[in-house]
Amino acid sequence: MDKFPWITDITLQDNELNDYNLIFVNIFVDLNKFMEMYDVKPMSYLRGYKGRVYNSSSLSTTFDMTYEEGRDITEDVEKVMEDVGKTTALPQELKLPTSRRLTPGIYHTPIPENISELI
Repeated sequence: MDKFPWITDITLQDNELNDYNLIFVNIFVDLNKFMEMYDVKPMSYLRGYKGRVYNSSSLSTTFDMTYEEGRDITEDVEKVMEDVGKTTALPQELKLPTSRRLTPGIYHTPIPENISELI
């Protein structure tokens, strides 16, 4: 996704694939690229996650931003996923039924060893 260079990978949550109309995806976040793109700092409590992956359903618990700012970014990601699903470049058999759509489930953000310097 060129529009979101901070997304390093997207995977499906296979165990929940048929549980809901929404299809929740895992989004892997590059902390430094996200900070640079949105001019935000990580939350200070992420020091406790140094060298581990912080998992959250909301960007506003990872980065120092309001819930609304994080939600706006999530909505932008959802819109791109929706547009990709509707593109005429995809054969019909690869498209999701209109009652189903992709949506961010969990954001996975590896926290670097130098997190204290970034806060």
